[in-house]
Amino acid sequence: MSWRWQVELTRPDGTLAAVVPFEPDWEPASIWVRFEGMRRGLLPPVLSSVVGEVEPCWTEATAGPYVEALRIAVRGDGDTSVVERIPAAYLTRQIRALVPRLVASGVIAEGEVLTPRVTAALVSDPAANEDGDRRRLRVTEIPRTLPLIETPIGWFLNDATPYDVGEGDPDVPVFVPERVLREVEACAAAAGGVETGGFLLGHLHRDPARPEIFVEVTAQVPAAHAIAERLRFTFTPDTWAAVEDVCRARGCDESIVSWWHYHPPWCASCPPERRKTCALDTMTFSADDVSLHHLFAQAHQTALLVSAKEHGLVHSFFGWRAGSVAARGYYVTH
Repeated sequence: MSWRWQVELTRPDGTLAAVVPFEPDWEPASIWVRFEGMRRGLLPPVLSSVVGEVEPCWTEATAGPYVEALRIAVRGDGDTSVVERIPAAYLTRQIRALVPRLVASGVIAEGEVLTPRVTAALVSDPAANEDGDRRRLRVTEIPRTLPLIETPIGWFLNDATPYDVGEGDPDVPVFVPERVLREVEACAAAAGGVETGGFLLGHLHRDPARPEIFVEVTAQVPAAHAIAERLRFTFTPDTWAAVEDVCRARGCDESIVSWWHYHPPWCASCPPERRKTCALDTMTFSADDVSLHHLFAQAHQTALLVSAKEHGLVHSFFGWRAGSVAARGYYVTH
């Protein structure tokens, strides 16, 4: 089945400001659903960006058109499939990307407060879909096997301290050596008042007894040739080439499992009371951080944020959950 997606933007008084058709990007959510199937041992460990089957879930007591959540199914061999319910909030970032064009065209006013509601309608004309498919670039994907090392996760848990890991935590476990965190802190301290960053290399393991896939960080590599500014950190093509050279030179079959960046003390000169409510004095991902993390599209890839606070450097991890970027827990090994 195919669906036509639209966004209704309403004003606080309930009047309709605009109805905007859009084509959601289902790839991040589909990659996450596929990886969840791998973690459960239901799907083979093969990386793919092929979009799953998407259907809307309607708001309570209605049969449409307003969407409360999304149902994404990724199929494996035979009759095997993995189905996940994705909150409609998954579309928030994509809806926000529509706003500048609407403001520029005069459809809505800059600074106007609007509430979005997503609608979906079943497309009943197959010919219309065929015309759309003919206009799209057709790409044949080369399957890539996810390299997994068979390892009991207990070997890591016995020597690890959990941070922000709750009971029944749904995220893929990530184990970071304490020495790697100390190296990252040294790089952050040397950066002074500008942002800096780098990559975390490592391996993926599978505990066949559970089953479960988990991430082992083995090293950190500072980002060479990056553009470091006070409020932004940018990777360049030379940055990617340099880290690939490092991976090859190390010869350990490592891959990029995460990236890290440092937020300097932007608010150090502000009064303490003002810092308490300052948006810059936080440990959260900015919109630029989220955009950069989309370059690390695999569901197991995370981001380490190092923030300068009054009492020192603070670590926090972010990663993919239901196709969106969210704060998550991690383990430190000693």
